[in-house]
Amino acid sequence: MGGQSDEHDKPFPTKAEAPTRDAELAMQEYQEERVAMADKTARLRALCLARDASTTPAAKKGGNRPARLAGGKVNRRRHGTSRQ
Repeated sequence: MGGQSDEHDKPFPTKAEAPTRDAELAMQEYQEERVAMADKTARLRALCLARDASTTPAAKKGGNRPARLAGGKVNRRRHGTSRQ
């Protein structure tokens, strides 16, 4: 009556309708989770960009790392650490 569909008149889905309804609910839940994940990702990306923009160039350069020689070996004498 009054434009309502037969779906609202039935309190429970039939056996044939149950898998379809379950699939629709699962897809709806998946889409909601996907939107929530995209929102979280956008928020975290903005936070990371703000953090990176606020750091000084010297801090980004590498700071207090040991000097490297040719071949990628660390110059231990320069930094006062030696093997024993």
